[in-house]
Amino acid sequence: MFQDQLVLLPPFLSELFSSSYYQFLLFHSFLTILTTIGLFFYLKMIYFPKIKLLINQKYKIPQNKKTIAFMHPYSEGCAGGERVLWWMIKAIQLNEKWLDKYHFVLYTGRPSNIDNLQKNTQNSLQNVDKTLQDGLQKNTQNVDNNLQNNLQKEEEYYNLYYENLMNKLKTIFGIELENKITIIFLDNRDLLEKSTKLPFTLLLQNLSSILIGWEAITKFVPDIYIETHGLPFTYFLFKLFGGCNENIFYNLFYNNCKVISYTHYPTISSDMLNQVIFRKTSYNNNLNIVNSKFKSFIKIFYYKCFAKLYGFLAGYFCDFVMVNSTWTRNHVMDIWWLKTVTKTVTKNVTKNTKTLQKTLQKNNCEIVYPPCNVENFIKIPLNGNCDHLNII
Repeated sequence: MFQDQLVLLPPFLSELFSSSYYQFLLFHSFLTILTTIGLFFYLKMIYFPKIKLLINQKYKIPQNKKTIAFMHPYSEGCAGGERVLWWMIKAIQLNEKWLDKYHFVLYTGRPSNIDNLQKNTQNSLQNVDKTLQDGLQKNTQNVDNNLQNNLQKEEEYYNLYYENLMNKLKTIFGIELENKITIIFLDNRDLLEKSTKLPFTLLLQNLSSILIGWEAITKFVPDIYIETHGLPFTYFLFKLFGGCNENIFYNLFYNNCKVISYTHYPTISSDMLNQVIFRKTSYNNNLNIVNSKFKSFIKIFYYKCFAKLYGFLAGYFCDFVMVNSTWTRNHVMDIWWLKTVTKTVTKNVTKNTKTLQKTLQKNNCEIVYPPCNVENFIKIPLNGNCDHLNII
């Protein structure tokens, strides 16, 4: 039957499909697809459920508590993005039902001092292995003491870092958390900075964020993932593998992880595309590219392909999107593959004592304006008489 179908094709195509190269390519393509599917089911049904069970035991999280993880690699900063992060955590903790129901986790970059302590701890572990192999029992006690001292120093520095961070929040933002949060340090935060010094910055920076997201989910598997820094390429990892359960069939048929985003600024916007299309000099389009038709064509193609990939990974795997302004919302709705949310609104009619139901459909994107510090504005007196005008 297959040979009869090949007769209908042109001679060069029939020779290609009947060749050993085509059969080799077809077999390895099928093998690659089968291996990818098998790896996906292994990670979703066996690997990450085991990691979640061990991590919950390590941090002593009760089984009836779910976990909310916030992704913000530079959480120790004091800018507007960090203000949004910490006030969001504070707002959730103010709800007593949520405070008792959820355990809070923060993914952030590892400080350099803790990194040095961890290296010393790893060196101590290597020395233990060497001494055990050499059979030197006298030196093992000294090495064990050094190992315990390094572990103790690392724990002490973690507590000191947490205490300093909480004092910083209280002093700068006026925030005191209702309950303690668990901090998960990320070792690969520097990848975000290194990728900015290379060509194809947008693509490399977002590919680097996938490595950071993989490190984060392998260190802690959450039930709810809230990203506030601007790493949309991490959404699919938590959507596919987060929120897993000990029940294998439950992990297979139900996806229990909710992905929430707070977007300050889209990674790529239609304004950036228009700068390249109309060949205007800008921060993302230097004069060398503007003066070359070929380079402009390549960059337009690169931007459009990246915008499609960015819109799919950011919008399709995100359950709810929050933005800080109308401008950001318009660009997000233009590029992201947003989901539609169906809501049923009921209204009571007093005259006829009937209830009317309306079904509304809208995108899962809402404007949530960021918090601002207005203490200095409150101190300004509201007197109508003033000697001079202050124009802002």
